[in-house]
Amino acid sequence: FELTINLAASVTAYTLKAQVGWVGGKKVNITGAGSATTTIDDCQIGPNSFAPTVLGPPIVLSSVTLADVSSGACLSTTAIGQVLAQTDIVCDSTADAGSYAHFYAFGAGVELTVQPATIKGSSGTHLFADTQSNILENGGGTISGTPAFSVAFAFADSFAILESPTVYSGAATGPRFSATLGAIILGNAPTGDPAGTWFAGNAAGTIATGGKYIGVTDYYGNVSGLPT
Repeated sequence: FELTINLAASVTAYTLKAQVGWVGGKKVNITGAGSATTTIDDCQIGPNSFAPTVLGPPIVLSSVTLADVSSGACLSTTAIGQVLAQTDIVCDSTADAGSYAHFYAFGAGVELTVQPATIKGSSGTHLFADTQSNILENGGGTISGTPAFSVAFAFADSFAILESPTVYSGAATGPRFSATLGAIILGNAPTGDPAGTWFAGNAAGTIATGGKYIGVTDYYGNVSGLPT
């Protein structure tokens, strides 16, 4: 079966903390009345303790603003399974000066997919794939204003994988990407992009301690950043 939760337009923001899932469901749809009128503050999927939790069916978020007020991320998931933020999504970290990510995933088997999002507010990172997790941002993104990303626009750490075949519209400051401790970032460009200029930012991306950046056309023979 499929469960749909409709969130009405609200002056007061909703809080979503999904701790566990169930076996046998198809998916859970959490749908707002529109990103201009429905806000979820500090959206957390999975336990705060980072203990392994099986999510069950995918959770699909749409037509909402995901705001970071105090938790450090607009949307974080630490649950084994799939979380999708798709269709009319805004991520907004303007209220949290200590924000470390717009979208954060942690742990093996944790998958976060982001489709067209409007990006507002400075943060440590826009995308943060941590510790064997997987983040895919696909379908285009629009940057509002000129936010600053102090760590990197896209950051993958500790054997995580971050994929972003995405066109970003708008400008940001800070490093374009960072891949560390064996993590891999798969970028995009028509002819491969060893510099990672596909990502927003005004400083070069970096790799360290076994991290790798790979342009999308490397799959077809244009090798960039692969181990020799």
